[in-house]
Amino acid sequence: MLKNVRKLLVAASPKTIWLGFAALLAVAIGFSAFRGHTERSPASGLLHGRIWLDHLPKSDTDHFEVFAAMSEGSVGVFQRSSAYEGSFEIFKHEPRGDGKLQMLFPQSRKKYDVKYEAKACDTDGFDYCLTLSGAPRGAPKYVSKKGWEIEAESVDDLEKKLVLWEKEHAADTE
Repeated sequence: MLKNVRKLLVAASPKTIWLGFAALLAVAIGFSAFRGHTERSPASGLLHGRIWLDHLPKSDTDHFEVFAAMSEGSVGVFQRSSAYEGSFEIFKHEPRGDGKLQMLFPQSRKKYDVKYEAKACDTDGFDYCLTLSGAPRGAPKYVSKKGWEIEAESVDDLEKKLVLWEKEHAADTE
């Protein structure tokens, strides 16, 4: 897996690297750390299985926030990165009604009740908007595009799909 990531890093533009690496990190960690299966509730709609960014980075030192929540394994990640540094935190989540989640952060063992609204929008070329309130990390607002879905049956399948995703969406970040 890392060998293929290195190939991508050599061939890709810096903005593409950031998005591809963020997606790879967010989802690969989630799949490998917490395996299991949870059905996606109708209320979760667009929230699950999608890469969310607070903005596209404008330079190699521009920090950006990534959020992803998977229904598979009820796991997600917050990540803050630039081209040169980054941090992340994994969380588990449980639905708490329409537009609500409880997030458990295994490192600190803290729980947070989070409200969310994910909907279709047309904002600066993005197709979807997400608002989070009550989360201890990340940004309050995120955006996503059609085609930024994350669906994989295994880590190997995920890697193949992320490589394809990165190639298909390179123009989005240039």
